[in-house]
Amino acid sequence: MPNSLLWITLLSTALLSCESRRPTTAAAPAEPAASSARPAASSAPAVAPAPIVADTVAPFATLRLATDSAGKIPTVTLGSQQYRVLISATTDPTRRLSVPHDPLDSTQVTTAEDQAIALAGSYGYDVTYTVRLVAANGTPKFTTTLHKADFAAAMGQEHVNESFADDPEFYGYLPGFNALAFQVPLYVHDSDDGGEALLLLDATTGKLRHVGPQSWAFGASDKVTSTTNGRTLLTSYEIIPANGRPVSLARKDEEVAGTLLLNDNTILAVYEGAQYVAADGGITNRKIGVNAHLLTLNGQEIGRFRFHGTSAEMGYELNYRYLASTGTYYLFDENDNTLRLIPRDKPLGHRLIRLRQLPKFAAPQRPTEVQLHLNTDLGKRLTLYVDTQSGALRYRLFTPKYPQG
Repeated sequence: MPNSLLWITLLSTALLSCESRRPTTAAAPAEPAASSARPAASSAPAVAPAPIVADTVAPFATLRLATDSAGKIPTVTLGSQQYRVLISATTDPTRRLSVPHDPLDSTQVTTAEDQAIALAGSYGYDVTYTVRLVAANGTPKFTTTLHKADFAAAMGQEHVNESFADDPEFYGYLPGFNALAFQVPLYVHDSDDGGEALLLLDATTGKLRHVGPQSWAFGASDKVTSTTNGRTLLTSYEIIPANGRPVSLARKDEEVAGTLLLNDNTILAVYEGAQYVAADGGITNRKIGVNAHLLTLNGQEIGRFRFHGTSAEMGYELNYRYLASTGTYYLFDENDNTLRLIPRDKPLGHRLIRLRQLPKFAAPQRPTEVQLHLNTDLGKRLTLYVDTQSGALRYRLFTPKYPQG
């Protein structure tokens, strides 16, 4: 028994000696946070970087209507003075105009109801368009009065005489022109037959500066864009300089399908063949070959190519997207599945790419890629994956399958 106690005492002493030499972390101070500190290990998955948002904002300003749906009177500031812009369009029952198939023609039966309908729609009657600028204290700056005849050269005499009275809509003040810009609807009563005219009035005197076609129903887009310096406007039908003669974009036997301001010196104008009635009674378009033209702001052609990526069911519009990070316009022609890439700074360096030449998209989307979506009237849906650093492209194309027969 005494020997057993001795061995137990010696073993306990040895264990305590070993424990005193073992390092411990319990009493170690917490490591201070520092940028060089190594993060603690974690089982949580790494968070993928947020995808880059595609900047597809148009590189040039587009005119927007200042007149809102609530009917609030628009205002404009000229110098330090603010003015209300008062606009009206009124049928003039004392001024008859020549129109085909006049319901009030003496060879036809005329009733009070016929006359009331014609007057309500301004069909065959003149319209007085009035624009007034009035200061807050009631002092007028100017009053401008226009009639249908002022729009006849731009929109066609016969059509204008048939159109009904509709108030002009105010875009705003254009400093580069020192002009007030308006959109004037000119439609046949209760129909889609017509279009809009672009009206510019001198902001100082109210004098008529310009009237030109802005859009037609079932025609090209009605947008109006401005160069960076605000000294040139582009519509689907004209190039309008602040000083100088407008350049008409009309071409014989062709219809404007869309225009695009590429940079401050170059525009793209695309055409389709004029419509005609085919032998089977259907309406179709004449075929034209090279139909896309690169023009300077004075209308001089500096390049051209073929592009039929235009909508035509409810009017024309170019099927394209602009990407700011690459400074490139991407035009999609759904007829032959091709892309036309036009660099904004060097439009003559445009190039054609067939989709089959590009790799198809395979997940995942890369951190430097952005998506551009281009849909067509034919039902095709193209998604481009554009690398914002290298410009490389991948794509995904959906083509609907229509039933046969």
